[in-house]
Amino acid sequence: MRFRHHSAHLVTNALVLASLFAAHAAEPGCISDEIAAKYARHLNLEGVGKARLKRVIVKRDIEFVRRNDRSLLLDFYSATNPPKDQACIVVITGGGFNAQTKSKFAPYAAYLATRGFATASISYRGRPNHTYKATIADTKAAVRFLRTHAAQFGIHPDRFGAMGQSAGGHLAAMLAVSNDVAAFEENNAHKNVSSRIQAAACFAGVFDFISRLRDGGHQTNGLQTKRKTNGEWIGVKFSPRNAKWTEASPIAYVNKNDPPLLLVHCRSDKTVPVAQSEQMYEVIRKTAPQSRLLIFDEGGGHGITKASDVNQQAWDATVEFFNQTLRP
Repeated sequence: MRFRHHSAHLVTNALVLASLFAAHAAEPGCISDEIAAKYARHLNLEGVGKARLKRVIVKRDIEFVRRNDRSLLLDFYSATNPPKDQACIVVITGGGFNAQTKSKFAPYAAYLATRGFATASISYRGRPNHTYKATIADTKAAVRFLRTHAAQFGIHPDRFGAMGQSAGGHLAAMLAVSNDVAAFEENNAHKNVSSRIQAAACFAGVFDFISRLRDGGHQTNGLQTKRKTNGEWIGVKFSPRNAKWTEASPIAYVNKNDPPLLLVHCRSDKTVPVAQSEQMYEVIRKTAPQSRLLIFDEGGGHGITKASDVNQQAWDATVEFFNQTLRP
């Protein structure tokens, strides 16, 4: 394992919108015994058993934006007795840039809630019916909704993070580096509210489609398949000269105003090459010196894996990173 660590406002009108929030929010409740036990087995992390997870409070099926006739939902998790002004982490599942529901990464959202963070596990649009601009706009809509209703959720409007794996890692990075990029503001509600976040943890993310997919690039396993599936999400056939492939790449937006990233990758990953995280780190560390790169030379695989020793170290590092970047 190699672990490199380099040390590098918003006032909302949430109270005015309290009645709107009430229409969205479901009744909160603790995680059931059965689900808590299932999450504990899935996580397989030290000190995270059923008893701890069942103390997490969850508000389910909260609509954060409506796209024509489709409602996009999130589940909101927090500790039983949360502190005032919690930091909030948006949890973004992966899945090949396909459209996703909010349920796949529920165990990770619940786990982070046991560590003192509010979390929101979100759904988003994607393949086969929507391309990258719609997907990225959905993640930004979630942040705007949560920040607008920060008082009702008990979260601090300036302590937002994001975490995700694979496609979700890409989207978490995009939230971090593409603030105020007009291309990703499709029909977003609460446009007067910022979608800026203050930190992102990205497991096995895609950060530069050009270097990944060009001849002689990072992708050696299943190159043609990835060009096809990623191209369905980008909306055009792969070409290093096509601007959409660059526009969809987080690395293209890195600047001095960006928050720090934690980049986690396994060298054995055959789905997203480790070079993606190495390349992104070399760029982001110059502008956000609190950024970190955590590479596992042995064990693991793609993203969050069943290798318990790798996952334990990765999640310990993730919690430490968010403690350092999102706590007062």
